[in-house]
Amino acid sequence: MTRLSLAVWAIAFSTLAFGADPPPGWLTEVASREIPAYDSDVEAVVLLDEETVRVDGAGRVTVSRRGAIRVLQRGGDTRAAERIVYTTDTDRVRKLEGWILYPSGGHEVLEKKDVIEGSLSNNNFYDEARVQVLSAAGQADPGSVFGFESVLERRSIFAQFVYTFQNDLPALTARFTMDLPAGGTAQAATLNAAPIEPLVQGSRYTWELRNLPPIQREAGSPSYSALAPRVAATYFPPPGGAAEMSFAEWSTVGAWLNELSASEMEPDAAVAQKAQELTAGAADAWEKVKAIGEFVQGVTYVSIQIGTGRGGGYTPHPAPQVLRNLYGDCKDKVTLMRSMLKSVGIGSYLVAIHSGDPRYVREEWPSPHQFNHVIVAIEAPEEFEAAAVGAWDGFGRLLLFDPTDSYTPLGLLPTHEQDSWALLTAPAKGLLIRVPAAAPEQNRVEREATVALSAEGGIEVALTERSMGQSATENRALRGRGSEAEYRSIIERWIARGAPAAAVSAVAVNDDPEAAFDLAVKFAAPRYAQLIAGRLLVFKPAIVERRTGTYLTDGERVHPVLLNANAFRETIRFSLPQGYAVDEKPVDVVLHTEFGDYGASWVVQGDELTFARELTVRNADVAPDGYAEVRDFFRAIAGAEQAPVVLAKQ
Repeated sequence: MTRLSLAVWAIAFSTLAFGADPPPGWLTEVASREIPAYDSDVEAVVLLDEETVRVDGAGRVTVSRRGAIRVLQRGGDTRAAERIVYTTDTDRVRKLEGWILYPSGGHEVLEKKDVIEGSLSNNNFYDEARVQVLSAAGQADPGSVFGFESVLERRSIFAQFVYTFQNDLPALTARFTMDLPAGGTAQAATLNAAPIEPLVQGSRYTWELRNLPPIQREAGSPSYSALAPRVAATYFPPPGGAAEMSFAEWSTVGAWLNELSASEMEPDAAVAQKAQELTAGAADAWEKVKAIGEFVQGVTYVSIQIGTGRGGGYTPHPAPQVLRNLYGDCKDKVTLMRSMLKSVGIGSYLVAIHSGDPRYVREEWPSPHQFNHVIVAIEAPEEFEAAAVGAWDGFGRLLLFDPTDSYTPLGLLPTHEQDSWALLTAPAKGLLIRVPAAAPEQNRVEREATVALSAEGGIEVALTERSMGQSATENRALRGRGSEAEYRSIIERWIARGAPAAAVSAVAVNDDPEAAFDLAVKFAAPRYAQLIAGRLLVFKPAIVERRTGTYLTDGERVHPVLLNANAFRETIRFSLPQGYAVDEKPVDVVLHTEFGDYGASWVVQGDELTFARELTVRNADVAPDGYAEVRDFFRAIAGAEQAPVVLAKQ
């Protein structure tokens, strides 16, 4: 499985014949419908989105779609498009055509020559997955309606289908139909919405929603995939019908995925020899796993997807081949790592997971389609103590590890994989598990700074920062993705946001993946404190911002607020200029909630002011009715950190 990402498409249409081939009647009828009033930031509205899946007695599938989108605002024309994803191995696009209806009454026809085609993923060496795009971008002004019809024929081993009723745009009518052979049945789970009862007419099932409001963009909210209503349906053929995979239970999914990779992970002599070389100096099992994990993390990520419609996208290449080539995708890396671990006597399991959205997978719909990534679970003795260790019935104590993520060391998992549903796979069984989430202290940042403040308001600062856990991983990735000069520029911009006109004189990094990511910065800002009437100096002790934070400004909330566990501690010691004393300072702040704690203090001793702040945030999904407490918590923190200290000349 690979992470799929659509490429950015630049589409320019030639002049189209005006008024030729009148649009279909369904489109003109839909275009005449009244629409509600929307806020000015809503670029377009979906008038109709309709998808029909027809399954014949031999298991062949035809997916027919039609829809209409009215452009409301400038820029909304980019939303007027239809995209068909297919595989060259098993699928055929039989139809993709569209129309633009203008407010003046005229129309234009978009045909085959206007379709743009390309690879679905931009990180695969070879991939049978393709996409065809028909768009009205650059053509449809506000008030115009884009309509389309498409037909896709496909042959797949799977008998499962997912329909999403909307993206972030409002939708007046969204409809999904499964037209099955006589005697065929369907079961479906409704995700992100109250259960939708289908209209059943024989072996024809229809799910429909109307008047869906836009999905608002809110800071710290779940992704669209966790908010947009979906129906996930499984088709069960009649007795004697084509027996595609229907997956009624998670154990069946786990057993199937395990079977695909079991033979591919068998080590040969070369794999065994390499594993022995890597672990020759290891003092214990942890050191062995670490050595093999770091090697596999260094294997180049390249994906070659063949036979995806027949399950090929789930089948890894043999471990010996991956070792010879030193490239592969996530499932190839996991297979190589498992093979090497087996060579040194350490057991492991393949784990299917969804990378990028920890709330995407739902336990009520057993399906491999919910996963886009795989990681490894390693048998963990009692001495293995780490954030990514857990214990599960039938599997025992396991350490989860992602060998595709080159920045996250053994013992940790990327934040976007933590606290998600994942599938442990094994012969004849599978178990859906909740992935462990790191505690705040395991992702903490500790910062200290000494500041010399001059009588003119200038500061000279020596700052040190130690990041641990996922906080260290994020800094490591930031440093590793560019040159040293680019990283220094990032640090300079960060410093300048708190201390305008600051000049950074030194940036030093010490990165130990097993311990921490250490950063040391020296900088000066000539006019940080404001000098008033020649006798008052006013400044904020919180010179530079925390680089992780939650910014909540809305008065009300529609979606939950998602908080990720982290901890932050900072101590700043100011040497005050001679002849000045503290005249005013803020009152100490102490906040305690279920989801976080905060404290800030300002202490004066002689000619030194010490400012200390400490924040702990726990993993939480705060419902909209609890939003006010979250907002007020972070507002109070912002107020404390913006509060000034006033020095007076004696």
